[in-house]
Amino acid sequence: MKLFTAIVCSLFLFCQLHAQKEGKHVKTDSHNLRWYLDYQKAKKVSQELKKPMLLFFTGSDWCGACIQLEKEYFSKSAFIKIAQEYVLVELDFPSKEELVRKDYIDDYMVLRKKYNAKAFPTVLLLDAEGNVIGRVSGFRGKETKRIYTNLLKAALEAIL
Repeated sequence: MKLFTAIVCSLFLFCQLHAQKEGKHVKTDSHNLRWYLDYQKAKKVSQELKKPMLLFFTGSDWCGACIQLEKEYFSKSAFIKIAQEYVLVELDFPSKEELVRKDYIDDYMVLRKKYNAKAFPTVLLLDAEGNVIGRVSGFRGKETKRIYTNLLKAALEAIL
């Protein structure tokens, strides 16, 4: 019994330490979706899991269309279900720079230029090597669910 208790406690401690270590680079939303904040870490996870990445270029505190996309699509079952097939990455460009780590902002600017993400929101779908397999920008009102879901499904089919 003591051995079992020791194993359970050790496993719990390991999970807590792993979560704390990863917590700096990942945020979990209210639907339990894990959004990586560190692109390089997300790319490694993408390669390990053999899953494509979804990059979300957003302005979380100023971009009305970004906020609508999160509220009216990313929080809905159509997205939550298919999001399990992706490594999610949030690249935030807030007006209040203190909301994002300085080293992330520098990386995000490089990625924004590399992938020519001029509009907010922009969603890019990448294979594990970082090649673009899909792209959509903006919030499309009632058409958003159909447009984004079709793109996410098509991208998965293209790489399988």
